[in-house]
Amino acid sequence: MTRDIDWGIPVPLDDPDAAGKVLYVWFDAPIGYVSNTMKLCVQEGGAPEDYTAWWKDDDTEIYHFIGEDNTIFHCVIWIAMLNAEGSFSLPTSVVVNQFLNLQGASGAIEKFSKSRGNAIALGDYLAEGNDPDMMRYYLTAIAPEKARTIYNPLDLVQRNNTDLANTIGNFVNRIVSFTIKYYGTEVPSMNEARIDDVDRTFSAAMDACVESVTDLLEGCHFKAALETTMEFCRACNRYIDEKAPWVSRKTDEELTKVSLYHGLQAIQCISVLLSPFIPGAAEKMQRALSMDPEQVTWESARAPLKAGTPLEKPELLFKKIELAED
Repeated sequence: MTRDIDWGIPVPLDDPDAAGKVLYVWFDAPIGYVSNTMKLCVQEGGAPEDYTAWWKDDDTEIYHFIGEDNTIFHCVIWIAMLNAEGSFSLPTSVVVNQFLNLQGASGAIEKFSKSRGNAIALGDYLAEGNDPDMMRYYLTAIAPEKARTIYNPLDLVQRNNTDLANTIGNFVNRIVSFTIKYYGTEVPSMNEARIDDVDRTFSAAMDACVESVTDLLEGCHFKAALETTMEFCRACNRYIDEKAPWVSRKTDEELTKVSLYHGLQAIQCISVLLSPFIPGAAEKMQRALSMDPEQVTWESARAPLKAGTPLEKPELLFKKIELAED
């Protein structure tokens, strides 16, 4: 826990053997988690001792999110220090991700490195007008939760165009736009007697998705939670393709309203499930259904959508990106 170097925090002991020694940075650094909490409490108008609500309260759960190279410090050294002190809560979970590498235009896979120019500055990415949701989605979708993975700029564009623009954006736009065009700017009422097995199966899938995603998020399995949500988004497209309201409208408007109602209910659901991953697009979906994003809770995912709720044509959720030809 000490080093014989001329910089760092001196070992706070009068013992002659401690002279000239400094604390090993990973013995000293975790203490900053606590002192930073103390400083934040003061900045927010509280007292320094308020930090105990975060670090010593049995009702507070502590999670560490780290990279694989810091595992020993968070799972051995810091835990040993906390145990030795005795009054601090131990982490509920230490969530470790492995390394994310970069695949360049040449196809070579390398480590991210600012010094070698193998890096992506998020400030530059945003300054170029890129959608933050696209990057949020991609980094979660390829998160190295169980194995090292690769960031590939071409794959980023492909997933934006297929997953975000097609699977999510196209579904939301065609359901809301179709409803407004033929049934006005309110959620249509539906005749429950016209609900069929396809509708019931779809509603059950929605319930199952919410339950599964909730469990996965609580277990810090964010990649799997996103994958589960996206699979339901694909099911939304399959449902509306099977129900084909553009066909049934010509012969059976009651059946069409049932289909559209379920589609709008699904938009409400996915807007909540996707909010941790793509918050900008989630808010656009919610505003299209007259939901106040500030009032949305997790339970809103399966709250019954009320007939007569005002509808607005949603803003464009995602732009497709055209790759320049060589």
